[in-house]
Amino acid sequence: MSAFKVDYRTLQLFAAQANLNGAFNHTLSSLLHRQRLSFRLHVERWTSSTTFTVDMLEARHSLTLSQNDPKIHHRIAEFVEGIANGNIDTAEGLLPCITPPHLPIEQHLGAERFEQLRELVRKGGVLSLDVGLQAPVQLAVHRSRTPDHLLTSILSIGTRRPHTSTFTARGSEAQAMEVMGKKLDAFIRSATPAEQAA
Repeated sequence: MSAFKVDYRTLQLFAAQANLNGAFNHTLSSLLHRQRLSFRLHVERWTSSTTFTVDMLEARHSLTLSQNDPKIHHRIAEFVEGIANGNIDTAEGLLPCITPPHLPIEQHLGAERFEQLRELVRKGGVLSLDVGLQAPVQLAVHRSRTPDHLLTSILSIGTRRPHTSTFTARGSEAQAMEVMGKKLDAFIRSATPAEQAA
């Protein structure tokens, strides 16, 4: 069975459409077999909640969420993926989503890769990190030798339409490593929008 995933662009559209009323057409893609699946998302906003109805595969599934939920678009993505992958067969929606505990970047990478990252922060250069996603995360780091110890970094994942992020940090090697860890963790989470909601 193909695993259909909500891509980053569709996730951003969900975030915007959660604040509107109307019907919106979307397409999901499978990771392995390059299949496409179209669906329509109906959004109905009420005073304190919003009802999302997904028309997909000749079936209709509904989900009602509070408008105060800051991760409403992630919950929609999880719901849509569940329908597309055959994990949801009722119109009652999902159980409340539990946010996974925050793991330090060392646990994402392992000891050897973490040391490579530390060396990259210390000297600069390029590194490809396999963190269990579809493609490896590419890091490019420039480390200045000036007294303020600037670190400029570019993070990228994907080839055709890469998801990228840049940042600059200032301070000692330990401070730069702390910033790199936080930014890399946030980047990994943003590159897997539907997985973080699961």
